[in-house]
Amino acid sequence: MDIIISASYSEISKQLRREKEVIGWKEASLYKNKYTCIISNKKSNLEVHHIKSFNSILNETINELFNKNLLDEKWFMSPYVTQEIRRLFLIKHREYGLGVVLHRKIHNEFHRLYGHENNKEQFEEFKENITEDTIDKLLAAPDKGDMVCSKCNKVVELLIDDLCIDCDYIDL
Repeated sequence: MDIIISASYSEISKQLRREKEVIGWKEASLYKNKYTCIISNKKSNLEVHHIKSFNSILNETINELFNKNLLDEKWFMSPYVTQEIRRLFLIKHREYGLGVVLHRKIHNEFHRLYGHENNKEQFEEFKENITEDTIDKLLAAPDKGDMVCSKCNKVVELLIDDLCIDCDYIDL
């Protein structure tokens, strides 16, 4: 069965992402990775990446329930998570283990290159192929919400009076 992406599908995805168990998975993943990006070693702007994508787990869940006749062809018309979807999704989500911690910009770059239906092989390929130069460029490029030093224009983690520590120190 092809998954129908609808407003209801998006709402179901949002509801599942707010489940206590999924939030706990995120916290456990951050803790396991010592609140550090596994690629850049940065400790800020962190996100948890699903090795088996969230969407893939949800699609797998819906397909399995549909094939077992536990969902009818109009399942997607409801904006609510059924108990069957919730139960099986959480079981499957648990089976795929914890996620990996990535800096937001590195996580976005992964999804820019590979889309949002991902697997372990794609992530391993990404990790193997990303260069220090690419990481530096990604982290240096200002993004909406980034703190940028008003003197040197570098993206930084801490500003004092609009200056980074290096520029503030020079002015002393």
